Amino acid sequence: MKKMIMAAAIAASFVAAPVFAQGYVGLGLGSSSVSGFDRNDGFVAFTGGNASKTSTKLLGGYQVTPNWGVEAQYTALGKRAITVTPVQNGANTNSSNASQFGIYGTGTYPINASFSLIGKLGVSANSIKLTDTLGGSDTSSATGLSFGLGASYQITPNVALRAEYENFGKLAKDSDVNNISVKGSNFSLNLLYSF
Repeated sequence: MKKMIMAAAIAASFVAAPVFAQGYVGLGLGSSSVSGFDRNDGFVAFTGGNASKTSTKLLGGYQVTPNWGVEAQYTALGKRAITVTPVQNGANTNSSNASQFGIYGTGTYPINASFSLIGKLGVSANSIKLTDTLGGSDTSSATGLSFGLGASYQITPNVALRAEYENFGKLAKDSDVNNISVKGSNFSLNLLYSF
């Protein structure tokens, strides 16, 4: 009898889950930060790589329960002008273009009917492309642990506004990008639509 009750309870939980479960998509706009790019080793100086830039984000997720879900996102972290000095004929201006793709598990803690705290933990595949003035380019990538913290405000039953900070870890391997450790993070405001 106990086994039948347990089996019925488990079956009921699977039947009940889709009643709440919902997907969502969203767009974000923010400000990305890069650290560790600028340096001066006494021979060559790199400047401008740590500048904050406008970021854009596309995301989608599935809220399995009111508290737990999964999410995937792509973030373009912006283009930065990098000045390298000295070179044979003076300063040389290059550029870097960084992006990331992440998959996360999400946790939601409702404060009330409108406000919730959000946390997420997952894996981010990061990439940074360096382009020089002659048109040559080199791309480096790094994959690692990523996390985010934020707050969400439910505007309507289907539309929410989320502010969040995300840390993507390393954007490039230590052996690439002139043997420096480049890390990236982002603060964004995101508009989400649930369906």
